[in-house]
Amino acid sequence: MLSTQDASISLPGLRGIIYGRRLPAGSRPVLASDVSPADRDLGLRLLDRRAEAPWWSLSLSGLTLEPGAGGPPEHHGPEGELRPILVDGLGDPVVAAWIAPGQRWYIVPDVTDWNALLDWLVRQALPSYVPNALRRARSPHVADADLQTYAESAARLALTELEARCAAERATLAADLERAESVAEPIRYGLLYGTGRELVDAVDAVLTAAGFATEDLDKTLGGTRSADLLAVRAACRLLVEVKSAAGNSSESLGRGPPAPSQHMARTTPR
Repeated sequence: MLSTQDASISLPGLRGIIYGRRLPAGSRPVLASDVSPADRDLGLRLLDRRAEAPWWSLSLSGLTLEPGAGGPPEHHGPEGELRPILVDGLGDPVVAAWIAPGQRWYIVPDVTDWNALLDWLVRQALPSYVPNALRRARSPHVADADLQTYAESAARLALTELEARCAAERATLAADLERAESVAEPIRYGLLYGTGRELVDAVDAVLTAAGFATEDLDKTLGGTRSADLLAVRAACRLLVEVKSAAGNSSESLGRGPPAPSQHMARTTPR
């Protein structure tokens, strides 16, 4: 899929079309559930693509043919199924295998390391799905279970189990990171670029995380006649007035290192 817009791939024998809808920049797919070990390895390799690489959401559709001589359109429903390997935030396939009798096609995005794909094809896909092809080619990558020693079988099984555990742990850690970023990003954005209520809420969240009990004085007293927040921890009581300013802050707002948009929280002990 080389197009920067929506793309499509026609399947053989009028079996249908796979459409690709370009996802927004920054989209990050995840592994689908119930993926075979070989396909899981492909998904993990593709997740290592550079962050700005494009992704497409995939869908399988039939074909409608316009016959000549003014006849009625002829519709062919899609054959086979799209088996997801990576999915987007809505659960739609982003990388998938199209499975039909006698056919197995892998739909992968552009901007991919093709050497890594070929390595996966030889080491994972062919041994799993077409082992006789490797036997006929006398490939060193074929692993015929009938010809292996007990030590070879045990070591190969242990390696497969290790790779499965690593993949599961990686998926868990990736989910933990995504959850942590979803909590931190609004606060970080509010501190760096927010103004007004957004900035006050970000400062409030930071003070709360630091162990302070906070009170929004604008809500308690009404209007803006006072400082923005009252922060209390043990015997320490602080009035916090939150200000934002473009460029460097003035002397009246205190001193601090420059930031993308200078935000200051001036505190007064009480």
